[in-house]
Amino acid sequence: MNTAPKLTVMSDTRFIPAAATPAIEVLSAEKIYSNGTRALLPVNLTINQGSLLPCSARPAAVKAPC
Repeated sequence: MNTAPKLTVMSDTRFIPAAATPAIEVLSAEKIYSNGTRALLPVNLTINQGSLLPCSARPAAVKAPC
C-alpha cells in the first residue's frame, strides 16, 4: 500500500504583457572606489510589475535577536 502524500503541481498562469511596465528600473549602476578600483561595471536592471523575484541572504548576514 502506497502511503506517500499526493503532490499537486500547479503552474502560474497569470498574464504578464510583453511590454510590461517596470516596477523597478536601475540604469547604468556602477561602483568605482576613490582609489580607482572598479567594483561593478555599468549594469542595467529592470523588474516588471507582476514578476516573481527570488531573494536570498547568507545566514551570516541575518542578525539574530539577543
